[in-house]
Amino acid sequence: MPDLIIERYRAPKHKGVIQNPDLSHKDDNPSCGDHIQIDLLIDNNRIVSNAMFSGQGCSVSIASADLLMEQILGQSLERIGAITKEDFLSSIKLDIPIQRESCAVLPYYILVKCIKENSNK
Repeated sequence: MPDLIIERYRAPKHKGVIQNPDLSHKDDNPSCGDHIQIDLLIDNNRIVSNAMFSGQGCSVSIASADLLMEQILGQSLERIGAITKEDFLSSIKLDIPIQRESCAVLPYYILVKCIKENSNK
């Protein structure tokens, strides 16, 4: 397994819970049992000022969630909303087999739902 996956799985930099987040969403991957929640703090300019994830999952989903939180910090909701699945997979640079792609994109899909479901806040 690539070093980045192991590093981010063992010591994620953005794992935790934000008390009273502005946006929050959780979901799971029923095929493997991964369960992730994303919490965001949004400033008055609709910029992500803090991003954390919590939950349980395999090394790929945890590493992916951690890298996603790092990627969206300081970004506007509009810019984040324009990120495609392909953009995300390309940006995190995790060398994973196609069979593990669903684990890697789970945090991305949760983020998309989080933003869409809360777009009027």
